[in-house]
Amino acid sequence: MSEQRISIDRQSTPAQIARGLTELILRHELPTGRPIRESVLAAELGVSRNTVREAIRILERSGLVRHEMNRGAVVREPSVDDLRDLFEARLAIEVGAAMAAPLPAAALAVRGAFTQLSAALAASDAEAAIASDLAFHTAIVGAVGSSRLTAAFTPLINELRLYLSILAVAENEYDDVGRIAAEHEVIVVAFEAHDRHRAAQEITAHIRGNAARLVALMGSRRE
Repeated sequence: MSEQRISIDRQSTPAQIARGLTELILRHELPTGRPIRESVLAAELGVSRNTVREAIRILERSGLVRHEMNRGAVVREPSVDDLRDLFEARLAIEVGAAMAAPLPAAALAVRGAFTQLSAALAASDAEAAIASDLAFHTAIVGAVGSSRLTAAFTPLINELRLYLSILAVAENEYDDVGRIAAEHEVIVVAFEAHDRHRAAQEITAHIRGNAARLVALMGSRRE
């Protein structure tokens, strides 16, 4: 099983196991619909089934795993409804953050994140680009300075990363360096101009564009 590639130590916690499983899911080494067997995973990692069960609960809360009748925990197959719900939640949080964040702090945060994203795009490193893309949007939310708001956004990140990885694999999304850089840079420029309304508009256009591409992709995969 792919699960045996998770490296843990004797002080392993459910969170460590959940992180390892998350990486396998996001790299598509644990494909959608794949059962996660508690007993097998516990034996391979040398931990109790209770520890594995708690790790699976963490994955359920992050939206990557769900329980199915007679099958137990399985890697979740994203649906169009899931996607739309996720992107509406993302849109509400990011636009709200753009309207609330102190502008100097937001401008600095997104400029720094954009620099990292640009470097990842220039290196043609899709995995780093996905991480930097999500870090950019996390920076928008983090600029508000509310730990509770950031905590509310954090569970969306792994789900977003899964969808972006689908685009990266199926559509070579991160090969379109110019478009991705331009879509993010206009957000940065709006914040630097202290124009939060424009920033919100650009964020909305960017998020809705991603959602539309994913809806089209998921529709074609089901035909």
